[in-house]
Amino acid sequence: MKPTSVFLRFTSRLALGAFLALLPRAEAATFADEVARLATPQVDASGLTPTRSVGLVVMVVTDQGTRTFGFGARTAGGATPPDGDTFFQVGSISKTFTGLLLAAQIESSGGTLLPSTPVNALLAPDLRMPGFGTQPVTVAQLATHYGGLPAFPNNMTGPAFYPAQGYTRAQLATYLSGFTLSAPPGTTYEYSNTGSGLLALALGDRAGLAPYSALLSAQLTGPLGMSDTGLNEAPFANGIAARLAQGYRSTGTALVPMALSDMGVLEGAGEIISTGNDMAKFLRVLAGLAPFPVAGAVERAVAPRAPGATGTMTGYGLDIYTLTNGVQQWEKAGVVAGYTAYIAFRRQPGTAVAVLSNRAQHQAVASVAREILSLLTPPTLSVEPVAPGSMRVTFPAAARLTYEVQTSPNLSDWSPFTTVTNTTEAPATLFIDVPMAPPSKFVRLRY
Repeated sequence: MKPTSVFLRFTSRLALGAFLALLPRAEAATFADEVARLATPQVDASGLTPTRSVGLVVMVVTDQGTRTFGFGARTAGGATPPDGDTFFQVGSISKTFTGLLLAAQIESSGGTLLPSTPVNALLAPDLRMPGFGTQPVTVAQLATHYGGLPAFPNNMTGPAFYPAQGYTRAQLATYLSGFTLSAPPGTTYEYSNTGSGLLALALGDRAGLAPYSALLSAQLTGPLGMSDTGLNEAPFANGIAARLAQGYRSTGTALVPMALSDMGVLEGAGEIISTGNDMAKFLRVLAGLAPFPVAGAVERAVAPRAPGATGTMTGYGLDIYTLTNGVQQWEKAGVVAGYTAYIAFRRQPGTAVAVLSNRAQHQAVASVAREILSLLTPPTLSVEPVAPGSMRVTFPAAARLTYEVQTSPNLSDWSPFTTVTNTTEAPATLFIDVPMAPPSKFVRLRY
């Protein structure tokens, strides 16, 4: 690995500032090793370990391009690892697609569609969302889980693990006609597949595009060149078998093969099927690395709107975290009967990670995605002299990397002095005393 260095000379604060422009960056080989270290324990291609996935794909997106890492196998006992062209179901990450569709329709409407527009103004007359007295439920409230609807309607008749299978628009209309809001919309965050599915239907009704797959293709996946993204419906689902990662769920003692999930008319909340390569295209747009056809749509979709789950803000179909160093990070999980997916991205700088697993309830993918993303954006070290022979090194966030402190009399002959690292999950400031007596005149940090 080619070393990267930060040089310091204590005799000149001006020189120090110049040298600090050379900041550390992770090298490719080390990064690949770290991805393997994080992902390998999560897979068992044999399918004999119920706590692991059979296969896993990691997509890494930066301004330098997209990298793909495949682990395990597409099918238990198989020898072919999944890759960027392998299909996985991404579950509730579908809500992120629906949120961006809403943002795009708002931005392209010329002011005729606003976040405050009642959802009933978009829906065809067969579907009516009840309000609270004179207060209607708005499109933005559905996108941020403030519409007052529950996780699922109570009149679904699908089988175990596929409760929404075959759920129809008529059934949803019946459910809504008997539903009563318990509080004004906008009052309480309540995660809702019902609300997200209803929002997708409203956007389709407004655009005259049904089913949801037609809306998705016309306004999002088509313009972005995401030809390998669709829903569990013909003809798309009929043509993906050769590249589909078989989904599994764990019984606790074994993995059981599962079919693709069917969300019925609520498909905009959780039915999307995609590949790692297509998800990378989507993430490039969300992270600000590639344009979206509708100006301002991504910025609207990712903006924090209201408090979400504990410790988060919610955007349009996204969870937003503020890290201990003040950096914003966007995330979304997706879980269906046989698959788990997770996306995480930052916009300054634009970096993103997607982890796709063919095992349901594989919660470890979240930490894998987060740790890999943290490797893409190592913290900027603040280094300054605080006294003759001493320097202060401030880590603004957690850093797995270890920096070696070296001294030199001439910027050519370097000798190791000590190492410095921060392995906590919080900012840290370390003071390092460096012998600056002759012949030592220069100090650098290197890893």
